Amino acid sequence: MSLGQVLFSFDGRINRREFWLKGILPLWVASLLVGAVSGLLDDLGIILVVVWVIPAIIASLAVLIKRWHDLGRSGLWVLPGFIPILGALYSLVTLLILGICRGQAVDNQYGPPPGNR
Repeated sequence: MSLGQVLFSFDGRINRREFWLKGILPLWVASLLVGAVSGLLDDLGIILVVVWVIPAIIASLAVLIKRWHDLGRSGLWVLPGFIPILGALYSLVTLLILGICRGQAVDNQYGPPPGNR
């Protein structure tokens, strides 16, 4: 699956490797860069952060949903992460589950297993 599909498509499944290398790592690095640059540019930096936030949220949701699909779960499992206060703990636990647990090795309702199993 291409990087664009991983980050901006809500269909299909991704394995743990794609989750970390094409999902979490690029978003984390880009967020660090945007944060560093925004601190140097004052007003332009604020605009840069605002422009970055919407695509980053969409990409994060796409990556999380596809990873839940690989575990045979609905993408709706991302919703508890939006609960104030408890959402932060849920997000940490979710990151560990999605990053460590092996996906289903067989076809499920979300498609065939991703390659490199």
